[in-house]
Amino acid sequence: MQNNYRFLKYFMGLIVIGLLIIFAQYFINGAGFNNSVGDISSFDTIEGDYRVHYIDNPFYDSEYMKSGSTYVATYVDYIDIDFNYHLGYSKNVDSLSNYVIDATIIASDPKTKDILWDSYRKELLKEEKEIKDEKDTFIQESIRIDYNEFNNFLKEYSNNNHINVDAYLSVKLNVKNKGLYEEKDLISNNVLELKIPLNKESFKIDVISENKEDSYHINDDNTNMRIKYLIIGGMIWVIIIGISAYLALSYRNDVIKEGKYHRQLKRILNTYDGIIVNVDKLPSLDKLNVAEVTEFEELVDAQNEVRSPINFKEDKRRGIAKFVLIKDDLAWVYILKEGDKRER
Repeated sequence: MQNNYRFLKYFMGLIVIGLLIIFAQYFINGAGFNNSVGDISSFDTIEGDYRVHYIDNPFYDSEYMKSGSTYVATYVDYIDIDFNYHLGYSKNVDSLSNYVIDATIIASDPKTKDILWDSYRKELLKEEKEIKDEKDTFIQESIRIDYNEFNNFLKEYSNNNHINVDAYLSVKLNVKNKGLYEEKDLISNNVLELKIPLNKESFKIDVISENKEDSYHINDDNTNMRIKYLIIGGMIWVIIIGISAYLALSYRNDVIKEGKYHRQLKRILNTYDGIIVNVDKLPSLDKLNVAEVTEFEELVDAQNEVRSPINFKEDKRRGIAKFVLIKDDLAWVYILKEGDKRER
């Protein structure tokens, strides 16, 4: 019985330790050692197209001149520009796009190419576009540039200041995006620029754009929750260490106690072999006056008086050895158990 109890104690203890280790690792892993939510990628494409419209003239009769041509400045009336922007995410997000279209005259020294001034700026459009739980943002805008407004301003500036400059009109679409995914800010920007030369007899328009791709690694940034998980995991490990230490100490004590029991029993059987009888079943003590002795030597003293053998029976399963001496209606009993501190 006692051995079964010990086995059950250690078996259940090991199961509890195993379960606690699983829980401890769950909380520690949840604290940030494996706190990746996932990846999200984005791409944006930005394109610009334009048409140059001429005033009535004897040489060109088409409605407008297509993009990529060389244009005669004297005949230019206005320029229509189309902007197309697409921002796409690999997963649904909330996103707000703020965009501005402006025109700025950039004047530079013809020799050094140093910029002399870029203070003449005109905001042509300012808008924002918002999406909720979607992947794609599309911006499509068209503006009209009065070429002569900017060209005449430059000529007036040069004449009034008696300075010769190289200049162009910079027409830009500036897009600033702020997306939100799993509480992570997804920031991106893009610009499309058209460079329209000014103060030239003829010119070509340059379109400068860049398609972009970005990727974001999303981590759980809940610091307070991670700290709580670490504390809980640490406390569980303290409990694990405590239970392990208890089981180890208990096992050590059980081994020591069991060793003492066997040593004591062996000493008794070897020393008093001549007066001890090993029986299959101990006699009944129901109608006898029973005296329980605490030392085997007391039982030996009684045997010396009554001159009867001492009956011995060991219950190995329970770890108990029982010695009984009977004379008439008297019985002396000595019981040795595993765990007894007595040892001679």
